[in-house]
Amino acid sequence: MAINPTADQTAPVVIDGVTPSAEIRAELARKGVPVLLAFSRGKDSLAAWLSLREAGVEVRPFHLYLVPGLEFVDESLAFFEKFFGVAIPQLPHPSLYRCLNNSRSCRRNDG
Repeated sequence: MAINPTADQTAPVVIDGVTPSAEIRAELARKGVPVLLAFSRGKDSLAAWLSLREAGVEVRPFHLYLVPGLEFVDESLAFFEKFFGVAIPQLPHPSLYRCLNNSRSCRRNDG
């Protein structure tokens, strides 16, 4: 599908049969339903958090680690905790146990 350069590129994308995310966020805010957010520190989870917060939705983030205690991860999580004013619990990623039980399954190249 080609992008129409004359179309409004800022308009939300509408997909038949799919509730727009703005409506979902508004409903969550209206109901006062908190949302669990798997916060990876990446652009997608950060954008989700910001858009939920903007809509007035309470976000309860958590971070899944594969390698515990990485300094750069801890530092970035501390930054986001300060920025958002909320603790971000760190929990082991389910793959961690697979890796511990079978180290071959965690290698990128089995060569």
